[in-house]
Amino acid sequence: MSRMRNKTAAVIGGVDTHADTHQAAALNEQGRLLGVRPFATTEDGYRQLLAWLRNLGPIRAVGIEGSGSYGAGLTRHLRAAGVPVVEVNRPHAHTRARRGKTDAIDAEAAARKVLAGECTAIPKDTTGIAEAIRQLHLARASAVQARTAALNQLDKLPQALHRPRDLLRPPRRPEESCSNHLTVYRNVPVRNTAQTSPERGPRAGTPVAQPG
Repeated sequence: MSRMRNKTAAVIGGVDTHADTHQAAALNEQGRLLGVRPFATTEDGYRQLLAWLRNLGPIRAVGIEGSGSYGAGLTRHLRAAGVPVVEVNRPHAHTRARRGKTDAIDAEAAARKVLAGECTAIPKDTTGIAEAIRQLHLARASAVQARTAALNQLDKLPQALHRPRDLLRPPRRPEESCSNHLTVYRNVPVRNTAQTSPERGPRAGTPVAQPG
């Protein structure tokens, strides 16, 4: 969707970010909606979004929802092109219920927040070593959380199904296994092999009493 515009007026952009597509909206400085378009979350999609905004007029700023997650790539691309980027918080649940929930509405709302000066936060820089370390910490925390959830789920299994949980435990060392076996057989009585067994008869080498 597009409307008549004056290319000499500044343009304020708003982007509702998602995993596969970003929905972008553009306003002029008087708050008139210039257009709404979806773009792919790829380098080509980022270039097309930037070219679309520039075609509407000089870009004053772009508000992005989720600039640290789904919008991180777009944020880096716009910054590299010299476009000011503003972090926009997602709309409150009451606002969404009142105005409706669509990607186009969220993108327009992001642009209007920038135009009204409600959002002025600058997104964090995600190009340095600090961001790489942060992503590693996030990945590790997610893995630990998933492991804990799996173990908690196994703990809730019935007593008869405790065998799968035992398979997750590390194997015992050989000396531990031997000591356990010795503990089991330590109190077993030793059989007196010198006695005569009625079934097998006297053991070889055992003296037998002769009848008088």
